[in-house]
Amino acid sequence: MVNCSVGTLSTPPRVTVIFTTIVAPPDTAGRVQLFAGCNNVALTFNSGTTVSRVAGAISPTTSLIAIWQFDSRTQGFLGYSPLPGAPNDYPTVTLLDAAFLCVRESATLTRPER
Repeated sequence: MVNCSVGTLSTPPRVTVIFTTIVAPPDTAGRVQLFAGCNNVALTFNSGTTVSRVAGAISPTTSLIAIWQFDSRTQGFLGYSPLPGAPNDYPTVTLLDAAFLCVRESATLTRPER
């Protein structure tokens, strides 16, 4: 309930907010839709998984530009990219890393089964 004073109304209006949660169907629960640009995703790969393996889970693989993860210790980003000459200082992931998956077109990340 939200109470607020509105002009000369003697009774404040009441507002009801309803939230609806939609659960992904079982056949798509392990897939994350990626949109062109950078997508912030929680990685569910086991700690120690190579970032190149995460990159291989993106389809189509040619859509990947880079994967970035913010390192709070150094206050900078670690990166991986299949592009020649791009930074590649993000070798492995930690379970539930928040990473930016940057793709040039719509793509899908297939998460590992848990």
